[in-house]
Amino acid sequence: MQENKIGPYSLGGIKSFKGHEGEGCLQGTLLLNGKKIAEWSEDSWGGPMHFHFKTLEAEKAFFEEANRHKIAVEFAQEMLKEYGVACADNNHADLVVSTIAMDLDLLKRQEAQLKRWCKTKIVFRLPGDTEGEYRTLNVAYSATQHDKEMERRFPGCEIINKRFL
Repeated sequence: MQENKIGPYSLGGIKSFKGHEGEGCLQGTLLLNGKKIAEWSEDSWGGPMHFHFKTLEAEKAFFEEANRHKIAVEFAQEMLKEYGVACADNNHADLVVSTIAMDLDLLKRQEAQLKRWCKTKIVFRLPGDTEGEYRTLNVAYSATQHDKEMERRFPGCEIINKRFL
């Protein structure tokens, strides 16, 4: 998963919406040191991302920073190595923002799913489970009733339900 930072910039208020054919799209705000400097949105017709900056200077500074981000640099290197195409260094902001936003949205949706499961199941992980792998038991969780039994049956387990108490 990507970090929510692009130099001093971060993404906030990420929301999903449906495009013209029902495909998932994202939109949100761009923050500089916690203050909103722009809004961004994926194009629901498959076009490039839309950015609406408060000032032209803010836009220029962000695009320069985005072009230096690891995602943009690795993309340009891969295009050159694999396809012999030299990418212009003028605008990888949409690639950087959409990659980070998709990762953050996925984390948000995963956390919501865990929360739903925890209402009616015991959700846990065992040592050695891969990241994002969860196990469930079809019984509502109660710390007083289940903690000792879970530790006995599954030594070293992490009970996810405890996150939401």
